[in-house]
Amino acid sequence: MNARLSRDHLDWLESEAIYILREVAGQCQNPVLFFSGGKDSICLLRLAEKAFRPGRFPFPLLHIDTGHNYDEVIAFRDRRAAELGERLVVRSVEDSIKRGSVRLSKINESRNAAQSVTLLEAIAEFQFDAAIGGARRDEEKARAKERVFSFRDEFGQWDPRNQRPELWSLYNARVHPGEHVRVFPISNWTELDVWQYISRERLEVPSIYFAHRRAVVRRRGLLVPVTDSVRLSMQIQANGHLYNGSQLSPLAKVGAPLTLGLQFRTGPGGTFDIGFQEDPSVAGSPEGLKFSPDGKVLAVGAQDGSTKTPDSPFYHQQGKLVLFAVKGKHLRKLAEAPIGRWSQGIAFSKDGRTLLVQNMVERTIAVFRWENGKLRPGAPLATGAGPAAIRTAWP
Repeated sequence: MNARLSRDHLDWLESEAIYILREVAGQCQNPVLFFSGGKDSICLLRLAEKAFRPGRFPFPLLHIDTGHNYDEVIAFRDRRAAELGERLVVRSVEDSIKRGSVRLSKINESRNAAQSVTLLEAIAEFQFDAAIGGARRDEEKARAKERVFSFRDEFGQWDPRNQRPELWSLYNARVHPGEHVRVFPISNWTELDVWQYISRERLEVPSIYFAHRRAVVRRRGLLVPVTDSVRLSMQIQANGHLYNGSQLSPLAKVGAPLTLGLQFRTGPGGTFDIGFQEDPSVAGSPEGLKFSPDGKVLAVGAQDGSTKTPDSPFYHQQGKLVLFAVKGKHLRKLAEAPIGRWSQGIAFSKDGRTLLVQNMVERTIAVFRWENGKLRPGAPLATGAGPAAIRTAWP
């Protein structure tokens, strides 16, 4: 009796989750467990160990990689799967994009929604009839409606009116071919429960969870950690070579807080870096970048909060044009000037002395002369519509 009373709420939650995992193993022919290396899936992995060790897991591990995951988490995922000796299946949203089953409206669009397509493709490929995930009811309203065993039809759709009763914790995992169930063993957990369980079990988590200095860039008023997914689409000429958008993936990189550098990837083994040497401050949300025809000057157009509402702490009435001298792998600020709101592309004249900057809100093209180390504004050109893709006949 005393032993029963000594069990805390984590013990009860753990027992419930282990029971659910064993129900999946007993009822389903070909289940799979989602493991991304995040905190919820780390708990699932420990629960699976307690449910089935010393035997092997009765299911493989699956991760749908968006391509935007942090390197520390991916390395942790691979290492933990290897330590446990369990099979890890990885399917990529990038592959779905190449197949054409996923189409993004823009290159930097979030892939969180797109990964559901890749997941359904993986479920169909391996004919999984149950997918075990770490979703919890406290995360959002839609989650609160889900059963522990959440039925999905042959199209992978969830119909809240077509779910099965789970009276007295009795679960029904029977499905027809092509259908499957999503199973959420920690559905009744809260985020606090997850962290308390990680602490109690002394579970290792990826280093990204801990506070530390990291490279960031400022985008739309947010500080975004630098990863391979922080990309810009542009065309540049530098060091005598022309790089198009299909060849170039410049990544924002940061040294000191809120400073910016660029790394240009031109293909396997073909990279060169540009970093700041002097006066490294850059306005927020840089959008347009353009090298002068001789490759000696880099022009950066930044929104600088001009697209935000006036009550935002990051709001500024105008954007900013900043010029940098390019010397080897270093940039040095030369000059800056105010521009319009929601500025987009930049173009140089063939002699590199005149710059054109598109202002979407004002529906103008700002004109600047670059002479004697100064940016001199000229009369803007009215376009009648928001300009967005300015180009020149020369690089």
